[in-house]
Amino acid sequence: PIFTTYLAKKRSEGKHYNIAISHAAKKLVRVIFALQTTGQTYIPSA
Repeated sequence: PIFTTYLAKKRSEGKHYNIAISHAAKKLVRVIFALQTTGQTYIPSA
């Protein structure tokens, strides 16, 4: 849900679909890397 919202936000900014997907993928990679390095579990914000 978080990344779906982020993707919709990028699309509403007028980004091409492939560009918006790459932005969402980069965000996902940053989150996964941060979780991996800190040892935390993913808790999506409400």
